[in-house]
Amino acid sequence: GVIRDFNALNFRVSRCIEGCAESVFAMLKDYSILICGGVNSGKTTFLRDFCRLCGNSRKITLIDERCEISSVSGGNVLNDVGLLTDVVSGCGRAFGIVSAIRTLSPDFIFCDEISSDEDRQAILGGAGCGIKFVATVHAENFEGLLKREFVKDLITRGIFDYAVFLYGSSSPSKVREIRRLGSYA
Repeated sequence: GVIRDFNALNFRVSRCIEGCAESVFAMLKDYSILICGGVNSGKTTFLRDFCRLCGNSRKITLIDERCEISSVSGGNVLNDVGLLTDVVSGCGRAFGIVSAIRTLSPDFIFCDEISSDEDRQAILGGAGCGIKFVATVHAENFEGLLKREFVKDLITRGIFDYAVFLYGSSSPSKVREIRRLGSYA
């Protein structure tokens, strides 16, 4: 549907912070990771920079549902997300993941705000084909992460190797903790 009656507009302006993911990229560039944090903790900004770094040396597919990571406009990618990065935008995450698996043969798939069982199923399908994932999820700590049943299942199955927890809105895109998930599974 289309919203016709409203009394205010809220514009969210994305910004690139090049280099915010460099130290984590140096350690975890070969692993599937979850980028975790609360609202306004810089998850998307961190994901964008990690994608830029990874996408300069590997085949990446970025599932950019709302065009907020790559800032696609008129078919042009306005933000640097890496030279080898294919951007799939304007569709749901699960559909984008399945499409990427079938047609783009990526080494990694990046996606923002995984949040449903449909996303979980698509990620399981990709992991079964040998694709690694870097994704964001709303969770301020490990206990909060495990309360998300679809994420808990992915962790238990060994789909994600590490969780990167960000500080929060007071220090956007700053890493508070890196937790190895293999010991949990």
